[in-house]
Amino acid sequence: MLSTLQHSTISAWRRQVVLMVLLSMVTFTVPAHGQLLEIGGALAKKAINKRQQQQQQKQQASQDADAANASAELQAALDSWKGQPKIRLAVMDLNGTAFKTQTSATPISTTSTIAIPPPADFARGLTEMLTTSLLKTDRFVVLERAALDKVVSEQDLAASGRVNADFAPAKGKIIGAQAFVLGDITQYKLEQSSIGGKLSVLKGLGGKVDRVTAMVGIDIRIIDAATGQILASQHASGNASISGVSADFTKTDQTLSAAASISTPLGQASRQALDKAVVSIVNALKKQPWSARVLDVRQGRVYINAGKELGIAPGMEFEVYDQGELLTDPDSGQSLGSPESKLGLVRVSSVDTQYCVATALNGSGFKRANVVRLKGSPGKE
Repeated sequence: MLSTLQHSTISAWRRQVVLMVLLSMVTFTVPAHGQLLEIGGALAKKAINKRQQQQQQKQQASQDADAANASAELQAALDSWKGQPKIRLAVMDLNGTAFKTQTSATPISTTSTIAIPPPADFARGLTEMLTTSLLKTDRFVVLERAALDKVVSEQDLAASGRVNADFAPAKGKIIGAQAFVLGDITQYKLEQSSIGGKLSVLKGLGGKVDRVTAMVGIDIRIIDAATGQILASQHASGNASISGVSADFTKTDQTLSAAASISTPLGQASRQALDKAVVSIVNALKKQPWSARVLDVRQGRVYINAGKELGIAPGMEFEVYDQGELLTDPDSGQSLGSPESKLGLVRVSSVDTQYCVATALNGSGFKRANVVRLKGSPGKE
């Protein structure tokens, strides 16, 4: 019979055996140093992506609000301009003063922030976008650039004295334009900031968590084609950004024209600036009295150089003015316009694409080059 001490020894020995068996059934895996970094990188990337997503949602909401406000402001301006003929408008190519101070930079993954130069023909692309936006308002007939260049050449030829001055196009009256739109891109920024980059200690971050920021500012001037006076001047700007994009994302802004890159920050910033510029142009020109010219007077019918393309319809009534000699400031040499005297009132009887025909309701003495204004518009007596 075993003593109490022997029983205790056997019990202790059994417990050790059971513990050894249990330990042999458990496998402990200690992560290697590289695995720990990979786990940490994945967690950090997830946190960064979440924060970037929240920031991007706020930025997008702000940009959508700005676009909605610009659209509402434009619609309000257009609604108050109904029933008026369209205005002939000449849009000149935008200049790019801001590009002269923009230094060229080559994207490098080890740099935290880099400046990206503008795409090729960026100014020309913005001019096309502005022209398209103005056409969409349905308040303007925008003259083609090719036509403008042709008439400018004719003006230069007239100035040389080699053509009859009576038939030469006058300076400031390019193919019937009532106003010019001149502009300059005075602000430009396209930057890419790298949050990760190849120098990141945590694996998995890489170079795909970049932030792209764009800003475009445009100074617009609206010029009276007859007098050369500045009718309005406005600065318009736009900002946009996007986070969590590939380092190759900005190549889109470099390979596509501004008109085709609306989905990028640079395209969005450009669109914001142009939308504001269009609102300024509409607000400035809707205050200007519409005018046209008498083409000819034949057998009591008055032919006017405004037709269907300008929104002219039968039944419209126009006041006809005789325009006196141009007044010029002797000190500045600036054209101050011409005095006008009212000749009478005519009513449109038929309309063609480029011109309309009217008959006199009262008055007489109508002749070629007389100024025609919509009834009720302010004239110069």
